Amino acid sequence: MAAVAAVAISAPVLAQDDVKAGFETRYAQLRTAMEAHDDAAMGAIMAPDYAMTDLNGETHTRDQMRQMSARRGGPARPPSDQAPADGAKPASPKPERQVTLTVQSATVSGPVATVLLQTHANGSRTGEDGKPHTMEMTSLSSDTWVKAGDAWQLKASVQKSIEVKRDGEVVFTQG
Repeated sequence: MAAVAAVAISAPVLAQDDVKAGFETRYAQLRTAMEAHDDAAMGAIMAPDYAMTDLNGETHTRDQMRQMSARRGGPARPPSDQAPADGAKPASPKPERQVTLTVQSATVSGPVATVLLQTHANGSRTGEDGKPHTMEMTSLSSDTWVKAGDAWQLKASVQKSIEVKRDGEVVFTQG
């Protein structure tokens, strides 16, 4: 009897882990498509009416996000995390960086899912002072996904917070 109860209790946890893993896969596909500037793949993942609202309350469409990605030569990011708070502009246009996307929670209700996503990026770049600096950025967003046929499409993203560190010291935080 105890074994049956343990299975019954763990089933929702396993289901939640499966949902989170499914969305982590979807985010990884989107990131790959954005880095490759693959419009067809991005279109299959992002809903045509996708909108991202940044911490300043500004809304960016799917096409605007794709344009930002193309201009930067890397994945699209909202304007609020383009530069550190000290106003320094990176001397190197394409810094080496690592990005980790973590689904903190995912709730599915019929054809709609709400996902809390943490993005953590770190890397190094040469500053205007000519010295290498370690940069780190962590942001949190609340994303809405909608079921389109057999696949989930990202419909909306709302930034909740962002923190930027330079050499381990917080230089910018919002939200």
